[in-house]
Formats: sequence, C-alpha cells, structure tokens
Amino acid sequence: MTRGRLFGRLYRSYLLAAAAAVGATIVIAAQAVSRFQADRTALQLETFAKLVGPRFETALLYDREQGRTLCDSLGKVLGTRLTVILPDGAVVGDSEHDPLTMESHADRPEVKAALAGKVGRCLRYSFTLQKELLYVAVPVLRQGKVIGVVRVAMPARTLGEALRPVRRELAFAGLVLMVILAGISFIVARRISLPIERMKSAAQDFAVGRLGARLIPEGPEELRLLAESLNVMASQLDARIRELSEERRRVEAILSSMEEGIIAVEGQGSVFLMNPAAYRMLGMERTETGKTLGELCRDPDLCRIAEDVLSSGQPISQEIRSKPDGGRLLRIRAAPIHSEVGQVVGAVLVLEDVTELRRLERIRRDFVANVAHELRTPITSILGFVETLLESGTSDESTRRRFLEVVRKQSERLRAIVDDLLLLARVEAQQEARQIRLEPTMLRQVLEDAMEICAPAAADKKIQVELECEPGLVAEANPPLLTQAVVNLLDNAIKYSEPGGTVRLLATRGRTSVAIRVEDQGCGIPEEHLARIFERFYRVDKSRSRQLGGTGLGLSIVKHIAEAHRGRVTVESRVGAGSVFTILLPIPSPGPPAGHTAADAA
Repeated sequence: MTRGRLFGRLYRSYLLAAAAAVGATIVIAAQAVSRFQADRTALQLETFAKLVGPRFETALLYDREQGRTLCDSLGKVLGTRLTVILPDGAVVGDSEHDPLTMESHADRPEVKAALAGKVGRCLRYSFTLQKELLYVAVPVLRQGKVIGVVRVAMPARTLGEALRPVRRELAFAGLVLMVILAGISFIVARRISLPIERMKSAAQDFAVGRLGARLIPEGPEELRLLAESLNVMASQLDARIRELSEERRRVEAILSSMEEGIIAVEGQGSVFLMNPAAYRMLGMERTETGKTLGELCRDPDLCRIAEDVLSSGQPISQEIRSKPDGGRLLRIRAAPIHSEVGQVVGAVLVLEDVTELRRLERIRRDFVANVAHELRTPITSILGFVETLLESGTSDESTRRRFLEVVRKQSERLRAIVDDLLLLARVEAQQEARQIRLEPTMLRQVLEDAMEICAPAAADKKIQVELECEPGLVAEANPPLLTQAVVNLLDNAIKYSEPGGTVRLLATRGRTSVAIRVEDQGCGIPEEHLARIFERFYRVDKSRSRQLGGTGLGLSIVKHIAEAHRGRVTVESRVGAGSVFTILLPIPSPGPPAGHTAADAA
C-alpha cells in the first residue's frame, strides 16, 4: 500500500540513522576503553621495569650469567617476559628464550628509545615468540650513563581477554539502546506519515473534483497548518469552479443567441471555440473543437485572415464569399488575443452575414444610376429650350427672363445632382469590382490642379487658398478621382468660409500614411452631426446648403474615393472655429509596378 511504502521508508531511514549512531558510539567507546587499558597496562609494565632495573647493574657490568639467572627468576615472579639488553644490542638474559640464540635487539623501536634515555613503548609482532606483544623498555642508568636496557613484555591477547567483559557490556547496552530507538522511530514515523498520507488522499480527491472532502488537522504544528491551508484551498477552489461554470454557461448562452459567428483560434491555429452561428454561416456540421481552421471549414480566405492576424498581431476587417455555396457574403472582423506580456497567443474572428445588406445597397445604387440616366436627357433638353427663350427677344421680357432664370438654376442644380450621383455610382462600382487604377502620383500636382479648379470660387469671395506640401511627396492614387475629392473639400471650405478668409491645403507624410488636410475658418459643424456628415444627401443646415448650391453628395463622394484608395477620411470641427477634413492614404509599398490596378494586386 502507498501508506506502507511511505511509513516503511520513514521508519527504515530513522532506524538506519539510529543504528549508525549507536554503532558509532559503541565503536568509539570500545576504542577508548582499549586505549585506556593499553595505557594502564603499559604504565604497569613501566613500573615493573623501573623497579627491577637497578638489580641488573652488577650483571650488566660484571656478571652476565647472574643476569640470566636473575632474569628467569624475576620473570616468573612478575608473570611477564623480562629481557635485559646491553647498549650494543646484545641480549644478556630473557625469561622465555635462550639469550645465546637471540639476535641483536639494537634495532627494536622500544630499545632504541630506552638507549636514548627515554621510556620506549611498542605493540608489535615478536618473531622470537611468534605472537603479538606489548613492549615497554626503560634505561638502566649509572652516574647518568645508560649501561643497559630492561624490557618488560606482555602478550596482546592478554589485553583482549581483559577487555572481553567490557565489550560484552557495551554490546548489551547498544542492543538495549537500539530497541528503545526502534520504538521511538516507529512512533515518530507513524506520526509524520499518517497525516501526510491522509493529505495525499485528500489531494487526490481534490484533483478529481471531489472538493467536499475535508482534512482533520493533526500531527506536528506544520502539518496541522498545512491541513488547514488545504481545507481553505478546497473551499476557495470549489467556489471558483462554481463561478467559472456559471460564467461559462452564461457565455455559451450568449454565443448561442448571437447572430454573428464567433471563431476563436489558438496561436498554432487550432480552433477552441466556435458558436452555432459560425457553423451555420460556413455550412458545417457541428464537430469537436481542437482541429485547425483549415481542417474544419476548408475556406482559404478565412484561413488566410486568421493567419494574417496571428502573424501581424493587428486587427483585420474584410469581406469574403463563403466557399460552400459561393453566394453568401461574409464580413470578417479579426482581432488578436494578447498574453499578459503582449505576445499574440490567439485570435478571435467575428463573422457577419452581409449578403442581404449588400444586395439592398446594390439595388439602391442601381436605382440611383437608372434615375440619373433617365433624367439627364430631359434636363439637358430643358436647358436648351430655356437658353433659346432667353436669347429670343419677346414681349414682357423681364418677366420671362426672371422665370427662365429660375428654371435654368434649378435645371443646373438637377444636372449637378445627376452628375454627382453618376460619379458616386461609378466610384462604388469600380471599387467593388477593384477596377480603380492606382499609380504612384506626385501629390503636389494633384493639389495644384484642385486649387486651379476652385480658384474662381475663391476669387469671388476674396478667399486666399494656401498650399503646403512636402517636396517629392508620393502616394498611390488615381489622379482624377483624388483631384475630385480635394476639389469637393476645397469647394465646401470656400462656400462655408466668410469672405476674405483663408483656407489651408496641406499634405504631410506620417509613419504609416500620407495625410491631405483642408482647413477652413468657417462656421464649423456641431458635434452631433459629425458622425453622419459623410452620408448621402445629409445636410447640417438644409436651407443654407441649398442656397449655396450644394447637392448633398460632395462629402459622400470624398468618402468613397478615399476608400477606393484603401484609405479613409476624417473630420474635426468646432462651432465658430472652422473645420479640418483629412484624407489618409496608405504609404506606397514595394510591389507591382506603377500603373497596376486593384484587381491586379488581388
């Protein structure tokens, strides 16, 4: 069992540590006792040698035979081996061996020390007696001069036998201590392992979602605190999971009720969220997420948009045709998902079915174009007859002239409206078909052409038009269309400026776009009208606009021309302080040669 494994590992660890400690203690104690016994025995032997040493002075100096006899008798009395050695190493007597057959002892370590006037000690093997002995040698002095050495020896086995009872007692004490430590180790290991195993079981329950389990704080203080922390964590985790589940249900309900399709992809391109509207728009059966967008829908345009957002990290808005039936037009708005450190980790694509909207817009454009075409011929005929009447002298000339002047002005206004409608319809049609030709264009020439067209109107109101353009500023544009857009903005600025004022026309290069600005000092536009100022036929002051001859289509034409150039137009205005209209065009990038069309680029 898992609990047994943990308990066993703890218990074995503690038991091994206790055994190592007890063993080391016994070894150290035994060594200490052995050293103490050896020192004590050596001290006794030294005392014996010093006591008998003076009795060998005569034998060492005059009578060696006496020395042998005395050595035998004293050795038996002391119960030790007794050896008497001359300064040259010759053995005078030995209590356990015939001195005549013994070799010189001058090279023995203990004898060397004694001949030097010191007490010599050595535990070594005796080749004479074939056993290990403890030797103690003391010098025999006469008038401060060493005249010989008395050496006393005892077998090392005798020392071991003397220590045997002590070693038995140490072994018994170690065994008793091991039994006690084994019991203590068992209790400590159980107190530590049992709470940990319970925590492990509770953590496994938490991992599989059983967050109602709770731990009983027990064991040491640290384990009790850990158990309480785990209980708090389980409560908080349970509450958080409930909140997340509820929030997920709400999000799923919102996504399911949306008419727009939602697709969320990860950084590697795999889909992790797709609502029912997205499946419906793409003509797909609902499947499990986790596959890539290409595997799910097989729409190259949609996959390209997702890849562009993931690679560039910039939002993209584009319309595509759905590939299953080819007749559904979808507007795709894609935006990146950023991590906390700003890294792109995914993307969200919002799909909107604009098929019906585009169909209605196309019907409206066709209607306007047809009406304008049908009205152009009769209006031209009316203008021709009016001019004839004006030139033919008849009675009541002033009355007829006055009426005819009114008719002509209205006819010219109708023709202006028709012309603007035709221009607007043509721009929209070419833009939709990508047939507007764009080429690198010097902006200063375009601005000068627009100023020349508007010069008569500016001269009539004594308005000065100032031009500021960076030298050599180039943008990809259709010169006639861009000139028309600038003319419309200049014409409005002149119309709504007070006589004698100033209108500024500026062109500058920014980091990502080229800006063409028209600034006036006119009456300005109230803020509530700014959002709709570019709609067709939308007028801020209808009576004044008609009085100034406006058609209500000029700014709408500017907007569509800017969009045809892959740009946009903005307005800033304050009542009484004038207005600033800005056309923003993308900076030319390396690509197809000059003179390419939008269709070629596609």
